Amino acid sequence: MEKIKWNMRKKQALNKLKNGDYTSRQLSEELGITRENAQMLLYRCFRQRLVTRHTIETPFFRKPYQYSITARGLERLDYLERFKE
Repeated sequence: MEKIKWNMRKKQALNKLKNGDYTSRQLSEELGITRENAQMLLYRCFRQRLVTRHTIETPFFRKPYQYSITARGLERLDYLERFKE
């Protein structure tokens, strides 16, 4: 499998989030990466304030986060789309 650079992966994730909210599991299935990689990707985006997160109410002990893109995330996505690697 080809190694994809961090900015390209971030661009893919932000593109998906532009169309709606995702959990790390949903994003991992969409991008074809492990759930752990998707969690780290989303956490990095969260720390950069590109996405927000909130918990989903479930009957289970663990409550997953659902992520949404922010205005700053949309600006970064616009920049990444203009940037050619």
